[in-house]
Amino acid sequence: MDRDVETRLDALARRVEALEDERAVVDVLTRYGFAVDSDDPERTGSLYAEGCTVEIDGDTSIRSRGDVAAMVRGRGHQSILPNCAHQMGPFSVRVDGDTATATGYGTVYLRTEEDWPGRTNRSLIFVICHLSFHSSLKQE
Repeated sequence: MDRDVETRLDALARRVEALEDERAVVDVLTRYGFAVDSDDPERTGSLYAEGCTVEIDGDTSIRSRGDVAAMVRGRGHQSILPNCAHQMGPFSVRVDGDTATATGYGTVYLRTEEDWPGRTNRSLIFVICHLSFHSSLKQE
């Protein structure tokens, strides 16, 4: 094979791998939204590497799968179930070796009884809360 073609193919393979890595990170964050809204702490935690660091609004206390699961079980999250919907993104993802950093938004839609007293239709009114979300995910 021509050396120039081989060099170009190697560069293309690295670019495709980087795009696949970025896409995998976005997929994890999207699945996070579904798992956390389903009140599934184990599934939510399993999305992250054991050595992860999750930063939400400057709080970096989430540093493991167990911490992620504990956040789902926590009083704050439990207080908004089942009336919440997390919409994740957009995200800017940077991959550096075996570490990926995603920075973006999680928007939480929250239906409150105050908005529609006595209503049971959960699709009508939601309060929108924007959360700044930064996560470093160690790939395994």
